[in-house]
Amino acid sequence: MVTENTVDLFIKPSNVSSDVKHQLSDTEYIIGTTHTQRVFFYRNDAQATDFMSTERLVNGLQLAVDQYPIVAGRFVAVSNSDLEVHSLDSGVPYRESHFPQDISEFSQDWPESCMLPDWQTNYREDLDRVPVLVHVTRFANNSGVVVCFSGNHVISDGTGLSMFAKSWATFARGEQSPPPSHHDRRLLRIYANKRHLVNESPIPLLQISIPVLRS
Repeated sequence: MVTENTVDLFIKPSNVSSDVKHQLSDTEYIIGTTHTQRVFFYRNDAQATDFMSTERLVNGLQLAVDQYPIVAGRFVAVSNSDLEVHSLDSGVPYRESHFPQDISEFSQDWPESCMLPDWQTNYREDLDRVPVLVHVTRFANNSGVVVCFSGNHVISDGTGLSMFAKSWATFARGEQSPPPSHHDRRLLRIYANKRHLVNESPIPLLQISIPVLRS
């Protein structure tokens, strides 16, 4: 089966200028620029004509990105021991695809039995520079939807990504999402007079991330 891409958008924060730079904390570099995926499966058993429409998903994602503008930037190496997220007028990549098979044709133990790479979020060559990606796959006959989004571990752990996903889902339902917690990442940065310890560490925090992001 061939998956056909039908929508490609970049969801940009509506309240942040393109020259904003987000400084990261030193603790966020340890794991590196690893993407973790979250996959959600929805069956349209009621055959609703407006089931998880593109308009609702995109509008909800826009409001969630406005709450978490850092997810719409790009990683930039500013030194051998520092990454920043720059807005750069970029945005969260949002893709929709059509899969030419009814969701009912899959067995009862699915998705354990089948998770096609075409449904995942690894569709961009600059994956290591992108904080968050979204891929929505719609099945034939409006029978169901797979929502896959991934987040880079440098900006968020699993709990943080879940908060973002919950915010998106709440807005997509037409409800109001509570404001996110304020996280001042500067509180977790090494003091300026101790910055040299990062480069002298036997486990360089950016040994993996920096070459990837500069290539």
